[in-house]
Amino acid sequence: MGKDVYTVAKAFSRVRHLYKTWLYYVTPSMLIPWLTWFTYEYTKVNDIPQSFLIYIYILIITSAGIGIFIGYTWHCKVIDACDDALRQLREPEEYCK
Repeated sequence: MGKDVYTVAKAFSRVRHLYKTWLYYVTPSMLIPWLTWFTYEYTKVNDIPQSFLIYIYILIITSAGIGIFIGYTWHCKVIDACDDALRQLREPEEYCK
């Protein structure tokens, strides 16, 4: 980045804060209604018999769980990258004291 250290540190802190906010507030409030709506539409549009619904629900929940796991690992990688960058930006301050 071609900016001063304060601006870069502030940008990384903002990205870190927005990622955490997205994970804790936005994702659950969007994921649960969307998954419910998707499951309802999928079973009604495809006219799936009642006896197969439990298998469809298990499949959708398992797929959602895998997606959530992958998304969470990507989230952790971004947070770790931001923490590393912020740690490297703070190190010169410690040497100047």
